[in-house]
Amino acid sequence: MNIEFTLGGIISLVILFYLVYMLLKADEL
Repeated sequence: MNIEFTLGGIISLVILFYLVYMLLKADEL
C-alpha cells in the first residue's frame, strides 16, 4: 500500500465528513 495515497485518502475523508458536519450544524441553526 502507498502510505502517501493512504494519508491522502484519510485526509480527504476527514475533510468531507467535516464539511458535511458543518452543513448539518448550519442547517440546525
